[in-house]
Amino acid sequence: MNLVDTIQQQLSGEVTKKLSSMAGIGEADLQKLIGAGLPSLLSGLGSVASTNQGAGKIADAIGGMDSSLFGNLAGMLSGNAAKSGGNVLGSLFGGSLVDGLAATISKFTGINATLVKTGLGFLVPLVLGSVGSTLKGAKPDAANISRLFSDQKQNIAASLPQGLSLDTVPGFRNLASAGAALSSAAKSIPSAVPASGGLGKLLLPILALALVAAALYFWKGQETIEEGGKGFEDTVAQSVDSSGKTVEEAVNEAKDALSSAIPTIDAVKGQLGDYMSTLTGDLEKITDSASAEAALPVLNESVTKLDSLAATLQAVPQDARAAVLELIRGHLDKLNPILDTVSKIPGIGEPVTQVLNQLKSKLEQLAG
Repeated sequence: MNLVDTIQQQLSGEVTKKLSSMAGIGEADLQKLIGAGLPSLLSGLGSVASTNQGAGKIADAIGGMDSSLFGNLAGMLSGNAAKSGGNVLGSLFGGSLVDGLAATISKFTGINATLVKTGLGFLVPLVLGSVGSTLKGAKPDAANISRLFSDQKQNIAASLPQGLSLDTVPGFRNLASAGAALSSAAKSIPSAVPASGGLGKLLLPILALALVAAALYFWKGQETIEEGGKGFEDTVAQSVDSSGKTVEEAVNEAKDALSSAIPTIDAVKGQLGDYMSTLTGDLEKITDSASAEAALPVLNESVTKLDSLAATLQAVPQDARAAVLELIRGHLDKLNPILDTVSKIPGIGEPVTQVLNQLKSKLEQLAG
């Protein structure tokens, strides 16, 4: 069975017409969105399912759906599942990651990021329902969800369109790699435990570090730190073998792997500086209505990039974010007069005015 093909075959005819109407996306654009969004959603779900905790969340989401509609995508679009898809998507992936994913798919397909996000919200319950139907009546649980996505990993990877890289989505690669890092580190702990000490004593340094690892892995808000710590503890307890590494080596390996997934302050500042410089240059080129109209595609792309930048900022630890916010405010003080000047140019069209207002609003939100 190829899970991607199974779902794609059902996303046609009446289903796509109804989905197009509900999401407010033209049928041609909807096909583009399905082509990029379906494998992206499955890839993300597969990454979530790489941990016992994440697989359990997917199982719970499927378990809360009407199983009589599994495999009947048109019927699912008429039910409550479609209306709550956006909430389910945010719960499984985390809000900032969803924004970053929508921005990346928007850039790849040319579809507005807001519409992409709406479309993904409608797609996710259809995907989960299709996953539920493959279980053939079995109750969804962490084990069978994890097994399914492990079996389908190659099919999902092969279905991603050429040129679409999810590594550029802030947090998406973390989602895929952190579970593997936890599992790998856990498996590096020796199983030879002195009878007097017991497993609990050997794992004590690991479990003491669990909250640190969880804070790194679950920065996106998908889990609480306490839940992440418990998930880390479970992974360690279930995955002990005799690879010969010391507990300290295993802990350091996990810390290094997880820490590398978090963007540094300098990296975020550099991205922010490059963005602001480019945006300022693009705005300064606008001197009349004709140049404003010509700049519209670039300005729309700037909005998409800003969404991605905002998602990256969410990955920065809270206590270090103040320095970045101060930098944003400094740039905004210089940029606001330029935005105001361009907005007052006689004859600029409504689309240009709207995107300028979007940029100003999003920058102010970003600055806190």
